[in-house]
Amino acid sequence: MGPIMAKGTVGGELYYSAIYFYLHFQYNGWFTFAVLGLLFWFLERNQIDFNRHWAMRAFWLLALACLLAYALSVLWTKPADWVYAIGYVSVAMQLAGLLYLAKVVRQVWAETVLLLKPWVRALVGMALFFFVLKLALQTASAFPYVADLAYKLRYFIIGYLHLSLLGFVSLFMLGFLLQQGLYRLGRYGGVGLALFLAGFFATELMLFGQGTLLWLGLTALPSFNWLMFWASVPMPLGLGLFFLGQRGLKVSRVRGGVMICMI
Repeated sequence: MGPIMAKGTVGGELYYSAIYFYLHFQYNGWFTFAVLGLLFWFLERNQIDFNRHWAMRAFWLLALACLLAYALSVLWTKPADWVYAIGYVSVAMQLAGLLYLAKVVRQVWAETVLLLKPWVRALVGMALFFFVLKLALQTASAFPYVADLAYKLRYFIIGYLHLSLLGFVSLFMLGFLLQQGLYRLGRYGGVGLALFLAGFFATELMLFGQGTLLWLGLTALPSFNWLMFWASVPMPLGLGLFFLGQRGLKVSRVRGGVMICMI
């Protein structure tokens, strides 16, 4: 980004391609494979038998597809035909990897769900759903019209990124930490998680809703930034309530206010 900005090409194709390169390998690479690694660690730690042949196929297909799928992030530039071909191949590999991963999850789900705490079942179930939805949106982006639409209406891109990070990664991590006992719900934890989820769903609805309205040529939501602000408020409030119930966190009253300290 430094050389690109120094050359004064901010806002051009190279500028956005560099940003998408970073985002693609962070969200679809590091974040995704870290979550999948924790999933299989949990299965092995609890001695839940699964088909390792299917698991390895899923890994290699998704890993190789991740490298090729960067092509999907630059289709809005209308590149050469071979770039489109790489994008189509990456989509096919991702869908094949998802199929093998789904077979593994289906194989272990009945046994695994019995080990999960009630809130964890909901969080992990939603996380897996959003993972499938994330791959479905990536698949759709292989079509030139959709790729061009996403570039013109950034609400779709932001909505996709929030869905990937908050819907898939964050929900899985919260569930994993709760299951391992590293976090606990505490007195207000359930309310906090409910507020966080309400804020997440509200902001997703607004982002994709605003993009859809503009796509259809309809009247956009007025005061969108303010609406997004108020729709986002439940998320930090919810996380605040959630973290207040963690071990080692003590709330003490002092003259003139409240002091929060770690013990």
